[in-house]
Amino acid sequence: MNLVIVGQRASGKTSAGKALARRVGAPFFDTDEQVERTVGMKIPRIFEERGEAFFREAEREAVSLAASLADHVIAAGGGALLDDANKALLCKAGTVVWLDCGPESLLVRRQAEAEASGADQRPALTGVKLENEIRLLHEQRRHLYSKASNKRLDTEKMSIEEVVDELERVWQQVPHDDIR
Repeated sequence: MNLVIVGQRASGKTSAGKALARRVGAPFFDTDEQVERTVGMKIPRIFEERGEAFFREAEREAVSLAASLADHVIAAGGGALLDDANKALLCKAGTVVWLDCGPESLLVRRQAEAEASGADQRPALTGVKLENEIRLLHEQRRHLYSKASNKRLDTEKMSIEEVVDELERVWQQVPHDDIR
């Protein structure tokens, strides 16, 4: 079985997932990174040139691949659960952990990422100001994350190390086919 991490963009899925995978010696799989590899371009460019529908289809393929894996730490894209088939595959693939974080913290994290890289590496999804988009998506998707997850981690006041510690506790409870 796998440990599947879900949550909104900038909730820490990739950072915490990679750190957990290193710590427990498991392979890491990120559906967004898989989409970029398959399509051959970064997600903002996919949205710009090919649109969200194209991205979501590529995401379905990445989720299908992720669901076929065993004993992986998997980070699912923020909108992967919008698709019922994706949700079913990810829930069947392993224990699902929701990294929950409030909109204000998500905004701070997104702004810090943009400053560090010189640009926002995440595509706009709604056409409204970033802070409004974050609040809107948070409200729209909370119920999806809640229904799909076996465990919710409130990461609002947690350091990345604390998040990884909690994820490791969950990992230790997940049945694994390939004991390392």
